[in-house]
Parts: sequence; structure tokens; C-alpha cells
Amino acid sequence: MSASKQNIKDIDFIIQESIRLNDILQESYDAYRSEIGNPVISIGYTINAPEDITTDNSFKIYLSNQSMECITSLAKSLISSNHFEFKITQHEAFELTKEGIYRYLNDFMKNNKPFNHTKLLNKTTNIFNNSIIQEQSIFLPCNLDNITTTINFGKIDITPSSHIEDSISNTSSSSILKKKLSETKCYIRFNISNASNGIARKIASSSSDLLKGIFAIFSTLTGNSEFKLQTSATEYSNFQFYLSSNHNSDKIDTSYSRKFGPQLIPEDQLKILIDGNFGRIASECIDRVLNPNDQSLLIDRLVDSIIWFGDAHDDDNQHSKIIKVTTALERLVTYQSDPKNEISKLFNTRVTFLANRASEQPDLWNDCAQKMYKLRSNLVHGSYKIHSSYDVNLNFSPMLLCAFTIVSAANLFRDIGLFSSSYESELKNRLVGACGIIT
Repeated sequence: MSASKQNIKDIDFIIQESIRLNDILQESYDAYRSEIGNPVISIGYTINAPEDITTDNSFKIYLSNQSMECITSLAKSLISSNHFEFKITQHEAFELTKEGIYRYLNDFMKNNKPFNHTKLLNKTTNIFNNSIIQEQSIFLPCNLDNITTTINFGKIDITPSSHIEDSISNTSSSSILKKKLSETKCYIRFNISNASNGIARKIASSSSDLLKGIFAIFSTLTGNSEFKLQTSATEYSNFQFYLSSNHNSDKIDTSYSRKFGPQLIPEDQLKILIDGNFGRIASECIDRVLNPNDQSLLIDRLVDSIIWFGDAHDDDNQHSKIIKVTTALERLVTYQSDPKNEISKLFNTRVTFLANRASEQPDLWNDCAQKMYKLRSNLVHGSYKIHSSYDVNLNFSPMLLCAFTIVSAANLFRDIGLFSSSYESELKNRLVGACGIIT
């Protein structure tokens, strides 16, 4: 990667600013603190030597807020030019860019060679590449305690902990992992390729959200509406999260654990659901989340809708539940080219059509869709007062309407092409032809 004019400007400013701040610090600590404008100057406002090169001759690079902005600019440039958007998080890139700057300057001062901005960027790019792990195995503890055999679901496995323990080789690090895995009866296991630890966590979190949504649809349609799939994937949750890297087998991350609720879907019924029509389409959604890219595809609408549904299913607040479940439907049936003054009409008609494909009750679904959209609008834009509205009386199940609509949309999207990027015109035409409406 050749350094651009902006890259050169950013690098030069960081170095010159460090020299300026160091001169101020030598004269007066108070003046330096005033210049930084941050009373806690020891946190984040210097680049210190990495542990492996710390010596008596180590130095510090002093930073200002503007220097930080330059580092951010460099990090974003490196991500964009190397197509690292789905391989490294911006936070990781920021920290790695600081490391790259330090390592290059350390070598520069030792070797006394001409300063080269491009070589600094190339060194930093190598550090980025070294942070990307070829293959990582993720283990998400879950509450499917009655599972006795491994169930394949797309590119994930739902498996008893005993099956995982048997497949792990006997090494010092694997014994630690085995001990941790024995703390929960069942895990959702999958692999993530070519990603940093930060990206792996984000993919694991998105995968968990999607799975919760899929299981929420399963439980809603089978009458087990109380069941909620519980996993542990978010960076800030109190759940367990285990990550075992094949790149570095000693790397095992854990966080706090919590007790899961019971699992109410029998194993044989779960297998039937996964092997069923919607289950097969849902497995495509799982694969999509495990392999993200910047393309905007039809399947992304389905994935997002399922995630919104799962979030609504887990929400005990009836007001936010309505907003979330309506958003799940909007993600399926509203499009940028829709006339703004017809959004509510198109929403009602399209939702009715899709739900009716799964369960023929057109009058009921039309009435439900109208009530849901009106209530959602009143909650967000209108006069509905949340603080003094204690009950949400819809006289129907918005979750059931949404579940039927998602399943029906999944079949329609598959017919059009889940991985189509130019789908809007055909999709709207299919909805027009079926509903007999004019858009």
C-alpha cells in the first residue's frame, strides 16, 4: 500500500505533535495537562513500547485529541485499502495502528535510514494481518439441556458437551477447555474463519441473535411460546463465552456464567423443525451471518427480520415488543421505492398476503396488521402515552402473525433467490400480482 497524501499528512502530524507535546511536558506538567485538556492524561494519550521491545531506550509517543483523530483516519484507511472491514474491528485497528507507528519509529531510530511513510503503513498492515486468525472454534453455552446427539443446523452444531470433550485432544490447554465445557450440558458450536478476536465475537453475537429468533419462531408456531433459547455471545453479557483458537490453542476466553432456564422443545421435534422447509432456509441465514460481506442481498432482509422477531420474543415490555415485531415485518415488506403516503396501506396488504399463505385467515390477518401498524405509529409518533398505558389490548397475537409472515416470506424469498442483489422490482411485482394492489 502506497501512502496517500492524507496518510502522509496524518503521520507527519502525529510525529510533530508528539515532539511539541514532549517539549511542553519538559517545561511544565501543568502546561502539558492543560494542552491535552484531559485530567487523566496517563490513559490513552501516549503510545508506549510493546512488551517485547521495551528497553532502557524505549520512548513514548505523546498524543493529543487531534493526534487521535489522525490515528483513526489511518486505521480506517488501512481497513478500506486492505478490505479488512469484516476481518478487524475499528477499535482493534486503532490499537494496532498505534503499535505499527511505534514499531516503525523504533526501527527507524535504530537503523538511521530515510523515513518512509509507505513502509510504516506496510509494517502496520502486517500487524493487522497477524491479528487475523485463520480458524477459530466458538462454543456458546445454551439451555438445550435435553439434547443427547449432535444436531447439524447449517454450519453450526448443537451438541452435548460430552461430544465436544471427546473430540478435543489431550493437551495442557485442552484440559482447561474441557473443564470449562463440562460446566454446561449443551453447546452451539461453529467455526469462524479469517477474523480477528473482535470480529469473531461480533459474528458470534449476531449468530446467537439469529438463532434466538429462529428458535422463537419454532416455539411460537409449535405452541411452546414460553421457550426462549438462551446463549452467551455478547461482549458485555454475564453469560459464559468460550473461544478456542486453532491458531493459538492456549487462547481460551471466558466470562461469568449464569443459570439457564429449561428447554421445552423435545429433541425429536427440534430435529423435525430443523429439517423442515423453514429450517432449511434458516440454515442459509446462519451461513450468511457466519460469512458476512458488504453485499446487500435479499437474504439480509430475512436475517434482520428474524433477529428483530427474536428480540421482540425476549422482551417482556409489551410496548417495545410491538415496536420490535412491527419492525420485523417492515423489514420484509417495505422498500425504499414505496410511496411514502402509501406505506401503511402497503404494509397491511403485503403482511396480510404473506401471513395468509401460511394460514388462510385473510380477514383476521388484515385486521391484525392494521391494528399493529396503527399502535406502533401511535407509540412512536402519536399520542399513546407509555407511562400511563398499562395494557396493550390487541385481541390477537402479534407474535403469531409475525411468525407466519416470516415463514411465508422465507419461501417467497427463496423462490426469487435468497442471494439476489437486484430483487426489489421482482419482489414487489410478486406481491402486486398476488395482492391485486397497485404500487
